[in-house]
Amino acid sequence: MSLDRSHPLLSADEVRGLWLGLIGVLIFSLTLPMTRLAVGSPDAPQLSGWFVAFGRAAVAGILSLFFLAFTRAPRPAPGDWPLVLAIAAGAVFGFPLFTSVAMRHVEAVHASVMLGACCRWPPPWWAPGRTGSAPRPASGPARRWAAPWS
Repeated sequence: MSLDRSHPLLSADEVRGLWLGLIGVLIFSLTLPMTRLAVGSPDAPQLSGWFVAFGRAAVAGILSLFFLAFTRAPRPAPGDWPLVLAIAAGAVFGFPLFTSVAMRHVEAVHASVMLGACCRWPPPWWAPGRTGSAPRPASGPARRWAAPWS
């Protein structure tokens, strides 16, 4: 039995995307432990949670400006600014601020479990109302993984 390898399984762009995704996941997985290291514990406080959050926002903003200038990305349309500001409020300020303030009082492992639970449960409830579609029922082996949603 011979396999036809005239068509590769993944294109070069797909492989690159998978590697970039893996690197992104690895970097994000260090968010809570490094934040805990930066803010310390109640017994041995280090940096202020506010300082860590706004420092992260400043570094991310500067890197983003360089990237946008380098790629010559177009500016958002005027109608897109409310959404851009809402996302910035949550992703740039809200998440880092709340996690950095909370990380002084909980271990990184506990925060990781809670963050995983909080990020996993809302989308199945919000997405159907936002898109107007309903998820299809799970069948076969997928039914076991869908059990928490039923």
